[in-house]
Amino acid sequence: MKKLALLAVVVMAVMIQACGGGASFDAAQLKEGMSQDEVKALFGEPTMTMTVMGKTTWSYGDNDVYFGEDGTVTMEAHGSLEEEMSEGLNDLMNEVEEAVEDMGEEVETEVEGAVEGMEEAVEEVSGEEGGE
Repeated sequence: MKKLALLAVVVMAVMIQACGGGASFDAAQLKEGMSQDEVKALFGEPTMTMTVMGKTTWSYGDNDVYFGEDGTVTMEAHGSLEEEMSEGLNDLMNEVEEAVEDMGEEVETEVEGAVEGMEEAVEEVSGEEGGE
């Protein structure tokens, strides 16, 4: 009977560890610039990870650890997924608008050149018809 009770305790301990019940989370241990390996050494594997636009968030239950684009801990919390996507879309729209403006200037120059060429051709044709 003692062996069965001991086995039950071991199984429960393994299940708790597998569910993220490993090292306790103490945010005071986090330091700006820590690597992901250093964070894993402190708290174990995160229960959830998410990367949006180069910024990564690791969750340890109700606690989050934020990594910057360089992969090191940043104390600045990332916005929600919706905020991140909205910011990214705004940046993309600004880039598209700038590209369209640049293209517009190039197209306008080309159209002006084509119109001038057509006007010259019309003048030549008109001059030839008038000279006959």
